[in-house]
Amino acid sequence: MTKQKEHNFENRNSLSSTIKNRDKGVNRHRVLILNRAIALLIIALGIGYMLSINDLSIKGFVLNDLKSQVRDLKKENSLIETQFAQLESNNAINSRAQQLAMVKVDKIDYITLVDGKVAKK
Repeated sequence: MTKQKEHNFENRNSLSSTIKNRDKGVNRHRVLILNRAIALLIIALGIGYMLSINDLSIKGFVLNDLKSQVRDLKKENSLIETQFAQLESNNAINSRAQQLAMVKVDKIDYITLVDGKVAKK
């Protein structure tokens, strides 16, 4: 009976070590899957980060170009306003009127209508 007990004990040890080895294999497989999933997640996040940084740098260049255009347009607007003020001044208008041979009117005559009609039928 001792041999049978030893045999049963060996079977139990063998069975328990088989289960442990199987569990270790399953655990290794799970760890391997988890490691791969984490690696893929890190790669995906890295790619997303690089794309967002690239997009931000492109938008920065566009923003600088737009600021430059605004600066140029403000300068141009200022020049146009200066030219407009010069052309609108009384001296400029008087000199242009003299070039066109216009004369200054001293007295203005107004027409008064009796019945308010401009033309007859």
